[in-house]
Amino acid sequence: MLFRSLLACICDELAFMGLDEESKVRSDTELVRAILPSLATTGGKFIGISSPYARKGYCCTTFKRYHANNSGKVLVWNCPSRTMNPTLPQSVVDEAMAEDLAAAKSEYLGEFRDDVSLWLPIEVIQQCVIEGRKELLPRKGVSYFAFADLSGGRSDSAALSIAHAADGKVILDCLRQWRAPFNPTLAIQDMSDLLKSYGLRHCVGDRYAGEFVRQAFGKCGISYKAAERSKSELYLDFLSRLCSQQVELLDDETLIKQLASLERRTRSGGKDTVDHPPGSHDDCANCAAGVASMASRPVFKIGFARFDRNPLMRRRLMPGQSQAGPTLGQALLGLATRDVPPVSQPPQSQPEMSPAKRYMKPTRNY
Repeated sequence: MLFRSLLACICDELAFMGLDEESKVRSDTELVRAILPSLATTGGKFIGISSPYARKGYCCTTFKRYHANNSGKVLVWNCPSRTMNPTLPQSVVDEAMAEDLAAAKSEYLGEFRDDVSLWLPIEVIQQCVIEGRKELLPRKGVSYFAFADLSGGRSDSAALSIAHAADGKVILDCLRQWRAPFNPTLAIQDMSDLLKSYGLRHCVGDRYAGEFVRQAFGKCGISYKAAERSKSELYLDFLSRLCSQQVELLDDETLIKQLASLERRTRSGGKDTVDHPPGSHDDCANCAAGVASMASRPVFKIGFARFDRNPLMRRRLMPGQSQAGPTLGQALLGLATRDVPPVSQPPQSQPEMSPAKRYMKPTRNY
């Protein structure tokens, strides 16, 4: 690959590079690696300007390696805003500190944020990706699960994922994304057709738009339920499955990028939350985490039927039957009324009947 020679390169807000999903820059580290060869022949300078953000990426690594290092070849300048600009009113800094301490320390004091960390390294995610697998066609006799992430269609995308469980793993079969702008009603119709092709008549998803989404799916013959677990809970549950390689992901660039850009934040009380960075999206990642949580729930058997323990997906699963079917109560009623052959018991001695009673016609009491 040929690079144009540069005399100098200045990157503004370098720590935030790669956070926007629409950007072609994957990360600040890859951006710098692509720029440095163009400065090699001219001896040009690379200048990065940014407010500190999460403790990851090129900015954080360079800061740890060269800050206060007199023998280093990189000069790192870091100091509070009022040191570089004494005209900045102290009241502005105090007001920002009172509103959001962590954000203000990053913006005005030049400190990396302690409440934001990398959710999972991309190397761990790529170990679960099946190279070249874009989608798996529906198969008979497989119990599928679906999870949807809806939006209004203006600025945020919508997504739908379908998966199944096999050999102790969650297999991601299908992942579709509807990029903004789009018509939400038409997108739900497309989702419903896709669900029916996998033998599904129900779907679980986020709580976006409440009753509108449920009614729109209902008109297409699909029952829709909002997930009981929050997005952070789904991500934290998904974390252990990725680390133990209990998930097979599709080779989808958007999915991998969204998972790798997720951030883990520590809130008051020590509770961790996981979400996308500011200005980014996580619709595909949310769908993958949601459907993995559903498909990984164990299934137990009652007689000839199987029941899913997932409270969101309670269905009777007959042998070779997909998720569409009667409810748990209907299945149990069917078990109670199903003709069962009598159990053979040892013969018992019967009292001898008189000849008159032996030929007497029995009567019935109503």
